[in-house]
Amino acid sequence: MNCPRCGKPIGGYVTAGSTAASRVSKGLCPHCGGSMPRGYKVGFANSSGSKPRPQPTYYKADAVKEIGRKGPYKGICTILNGVLGGLFCILNHHLVIGIIFAVVIIAAAVVYYFLYADAPALGKYDYRTGTFSNDTQTSPINNGLMIASLAAGLFLSLATYRNSGLQSGRGRLYWILGTFGFSLILQAFTWRHTYKWAIGAAVQRQKDEQKMKFYEYFLEQLYKGNIKCGKCGKTIDSLYSVAFKDDGAIVLCDECFPWKKNGQTEVGGLVFRHESM
Repeated sequence: MNCPRCGKPIGGYVTAGSTAASRVSKGLCPHCGGSMPRGYKVGFANSSGSKPRPQPTYYKADAVKEIGRKGPYKGICTILNGVLGGLFCILNHHLVIGIIFAVVIIAAAVVYYFLYADAPALGKYDYRTGTFSNDTQTSPINNGLMIASLAAGLFLSLATYRNSGLQSGRGRLYWILGTFGFSLILQAFTWRHTYKWAIGAAVQRQKDEQKMKFYEYFLEQLYKGNIKCGKCGKTIDSLYSVAFKDDGAIVLCDECFPWKKNGQTEVGGLVFRHESM
């Protein structure tokens, strides 16, 4: 880990009798002498052979928030599994098992996929800047509960069906397989929404938000008359063509660039949209 005060890595070796060694013996940073925040400890390696205290695992806060947005859908799929499992257990003459299973699964789905997924994922506090970083100990939600509820619901439904003496009526068996198959299809759409996916999605969301802010700023400057044609320098006052690239824009008036009503033109890999004020 890095010292939250000076930012230098803590670990490795120090010279015996040095200032750094004295700081480590007091539980301070060997580089700057700063104290550690609550939950962290600096010291010499344990010579007794016991395992050192494991360091906390950090995740990207924006990725945790991104995958948390998928929580309600996963929660609904999990609740559906609980309802189906409980319903078929009741129909198979196992009332208590059905009620307990449905209540447990629904409660777990609400707590994990709605309440926990919606909780703020605050990053760790940076003493140097006085702000929170993008690293958080809040773990992202996963698909485990959703998949486990499907497997458990299907297993209980089939097990209680076998013990109910209703084997002669195949209709209910087909309903069990069919409804859980439908639930499987519904939740399969969200299996790809893992933490790894959330990291890329968070980056893309940030890019989209930056583009939207730039576009809003561009329109504001355009209507204020601060945008000029990139070729002739004429102030844009009516018709214009614009192409956005990265964090910039190329704007040309209708006299310097052929203008089409409600159209667009691609030139050199740039797509110019023909718009009017």
